[in-house]
Amino acid sequence: MKFLICITFSILAVQVYAQEFTLSQAGDGVLIELQENKQTGPIIIERAEENGRFKAIATLESPISARQLKDRLDELTPILPASRSTEIRSQALWGWLQSGRATHPFLNDPANLIGLGLAWYDTDIKPGKLYRYRIAGQTRDIQWQERVPFESRWILQEQIRHSPVADFKWFSTDGTMVDRIRVYRSQSGSADEQEIFPAWSVYHASGGDTIFTRMQDTMLQVEGQYSYRVEPLDRLGNRGQSFSTINYTYLKSDREPVVRKLDATEGKLSWELAFPERVRSLHLYRGHTFNGPYERIAVLKPDQRSFQDAGSTPMEGLFYYLVVNDVLGENRHSLIVHSIDKDVRSAYPPEQWQIAEIPEGIQLDWQNPLGSVRGFYVYRASGYRGAWELASSFIPASGQNHSWVDTSENLIPGQIYSYALATESESYQKSERSNSKSIRISVSEPVQSIHWIEASADNEQVSISWENLFARVPALAGYKLYRQYLDQENSPQLIAELDRNTNKYLDNSMGEPGQYAWTIIAVDLFGNQSSGSQPAIFNWTGKSVMAPEQVSAIKTRNGILIKWTAARNAERLQILRSEEQGDWLVLKDFPESTFEYLDTEIERGKKYQYKIIAISNGRAFEAAYPVLIRN
Repeated sequence: MKFLICITFSILAVQVYAQEFTLSQAGDGVLIELQENKQTGPIIIERAEENGRFKAIATLESPISARQLKDRLDELTPILPASRSTEIRSQALWGWLQSGRATHPFLNDPANLIGLGLAWYDTDIKPGKLYRYRIAGQTRDIQWQERVPFESRWILQEQIRHSPVADFKWFSTDGTMVDRIRVYRSQSGSADEQEIFPAWSVYHASGGDTIFTRMQDTMLQVEGQYSYRVEPLDRLGNRGQSFSTINYTYLKSDREPVVRKLDATEGKLSWELAFPERVRSLHLYRGHTFNGPYERIAVLKPDQRSFQDAGSTPMEGLFYYLVVNDVLGENRHSLIVHSIDKDVRSAYPPEQWQIAEIPEGIQLDWQNPLGSVRGFYVYRASGYRGAWELASSFIPASGQNHSWVDTSENLIPGQIYSYALATESESYQKSERSNSKSIRISVSEPVQSIHWIEASADNEQVSISWENLFARVPALAGYKLYRQYLDQENSPQLIAELDRNTNKYLDNSMGEPGQYAWTIIAVDLFGNQSSGSQPAIFNWTGKSVMAPEQVSAIKTRNGILIKWTAARNAERLQILRSEEQGDWLVLKDFPESTFEYLDTEIERGKKYQYKIIAISNGRAFEAAYPVLIRN
């Protein structure tokens, strides 16, 4: 008997997706970053040197998928900065999922990507070699470049004091290679230098190699003099040289220790101090006439509040002033007082006087009181019951009517200040303070809007020009320029941030022909923004020219290979080269469809820079920064 045995095989198809990934040189290794993960199992990373065989170097056991990352959004949210709402965080994470690249600081950190199984860091490499990486059938190449030293000169553009924050804005004019900065701080008199910002971001200005950044040091605790040193880093982690140190004086209040009151009667002096905790010593000076010369007669302890001058007589009429030496050094001296017999009658303060706010500050007006008057002093206090401090220097009496304007930069808008007057007689005796009067400082108006803006054709570009607001707003910092495509319902997009000396911009980055509207906003030094200007509308029908946005250089056995991305609407392309800091030399012209060039006319050991420009109607367009390489 024969039996027929039938065996059925089921063949299960396992779908393998192509895995996109990127390579970048970072520090001492190569960073492999996966795009959105579509695999269902572990991901194997393979590497080959030059044209050698591929070998597995790492396995990502459980890389997170797009759906899993979305499900873990609530878990990741506490890690992200607390100042952002859940909706914004969600948009940031989904922006990464949709575009294949990180748009939030959490996902910009390679360490976090490695922790999610979306990246790998390969440090087993050698300079100058070509490496090939393969993941799920996709292959990418990278030439590991030799480290190149560089220099960057930093200049302190502006120093703003917002106690207790040290707030600086720096810019560098040699910033082509700078990717971030490392900031060090030291205190005056100490050799210890502390690293306070290991990797602070910098921003590249459009159209040049100028970069800028802003840093706030909120960790100051002890009053004193501080120095900051900026160390530039390139994208490979190489350190550059810094040629400047920025100094900052930190006080817990902007006011200096001053002598509030100094009295002298029959050679006995007494005084009161503001901020006595900062005082290190007191220096007392004496003279025989008001105009001097003066000599120092005593160095006193910081807690001392009186002194008897044994070398004076009641009727001699000596003059004295006090100098405060605090943690930062010597301050300006106090008012000069005259020591005479205590029976001499003091002067009287003004009885009738007025106070008003004018554009220049706070103005006080008064008339001479009774008696023989030598001059006046103005006192100021914060609020209704604050401590009185001397606001003016000596105001000589001349005529019957007098006026004085408080133009101090320390007056705070919206704050209430009280004022009082005192008189000094011909015998150098000061009166008591007059009755006080108070006034509230007006709050300054917001940043003024720009009155006019216009758009016009400029060959294949659109020229945007606007009113120079700097003449009306001295505190102007710059402008923000927005563009909107009116043929579609979309929001205005920020296309440029410009400095305050600029009032013209050439826009060549439009997409489809149609109606566009440009709007500009003014920004002051404190971050306040004006309302938007009236839009400048222009019907653009021309073609915009776009130069290659990325240029790379790779050292090969036959020379230096330069590659670039596609240009748009260009008649031809030009490749230019310079040696070190020399002049640019045109090497060759290419049609727009060319994407690489091998430079063989080079010398070993030299540094070369390359850039690609697009030519149209006799005009040159440049988008990418020049690339630097050592042969």
